[in-house]
Amino acid sequence: QSGDAGQESQMVGLGRDVTDRKQREEALAFMADASETLSSTLDYERTLREVARLAVPRLADCCVVHVLGTNGDLDQLAVVHVDPAKEALVRELESRFPADPRLEESVVGGVLRSRKPLLVSHVDDDVVKEIAQGEEHLEGLRRLRIGSLLIVPLVVRGQTTGAVTLLAGESGRHFVAEDVEVASDLARHAALSVDNARLYAQRSRIASTLQRSLLPSGLPDVPGIELAARYFAA
Repeated sequence: QSGDAGQESQMVGLGRDVTDRKQREEALAFMADASETLSSTLDYERTLREVARLAVPRLADCCVVHVLGTNGDLDQLAVVHVDPAKEALVRELESRFPADPRLEESVVGGVLRSRKPLLVSHVDDDVVKEIAQGEEHLEGLRRLRIGSLLIVPLVVRGQTTGAVTLLAGESGRHFVAEDVEVASDLARHAALSVDNARLYAQRSRIASTLQRSLLPSGLPDVPGIELAARYFAA
């Protein structure tokens, strides 16, 4: 609006916050990429490694994927960090201080038992002390400078098969409810892909065993001729 002297004295502006819409669009784009990537392989270990690579840095600064072994222990299948030095530190800490899901104080174990995500939006030193398994472990965790923590379970067919742990530090971000939804969707897609991969591997073993049983136990020795027996499905 112009004043008496012809100079601008006031200005009226309109604005609209599109942050929520942009976040939803990014989440949809991320899940579309994740679905395409996870459906491209029937190797379940590779599938879970792809989960970690998908999550960093779009969802978190660090991602660790664990699966439950037949003996009840947690097997670490993937670790990805935006900082290679800290990725090595995470691997070292995981090797020296493995999480035991059977312990009551285990945060991963709590997620596996409850089958519900765990969100610690702001991680302070008191939280780090609760997680640590002694002074050396505490010192290592402090070096990671974890600012936020999110753990989601891998559940398929009513069975908990593992967990995905997301950490934020370098980026300064703090996980919120929307991140829990995206991470949970990723975990569901991953768990289903893992289940399909395991079923495929099981069927392949059965088919291979059946094929071997249908082959002759031995071939005659004919001078001057090489013989071979192969199975072809009809």
